[in-house]
Amino acid sequence: MLMEKEARDIIRNDLGICVCGNPEIVMGFVHKALQLLKDEWRLIRQNEYKSNAQTERLTRTTRQHFRDETDDLFYWMAWYFIDRAGLLEHGGCIGGSWLSKKGESFLEYLNAHTLKEIFPD
Repeated sequence: MLMEKEARDIIRNDLGICVCGNPEIVMGFVHKALQLLKDEWRLIRQNEYKSNAQTERLTRTTRQHFRDETDDLFYWMAWYFIDRAGLLEHGGCIGGSWLSKKGESFLEYLNAHTLKEIFPD
């Protein structure tokens, strides 16, 4: 698992998130997105879907999961944002991405810490 300094570097430098505005809502989205991809890829590996089916399943699942939080513009921007931070392996389509090693480690850190611990008052 990442150390606190490494996780804060990802948050501040790679994701570009500071403490002003509403970092909690953005980090909440990033956390849920990484966890969803990890869970979905676990299912895909178990069922051995073919390549096109993987991308379609991931895109459909993530869009359904986040439909109340984002419209199309922000949905796609969010995935590009997470990919740009090096937390995903893009693959052939952003909709079929999987977690990079950095993304796996960052997700472990997020799962072990609350947002209040990450962004203390």
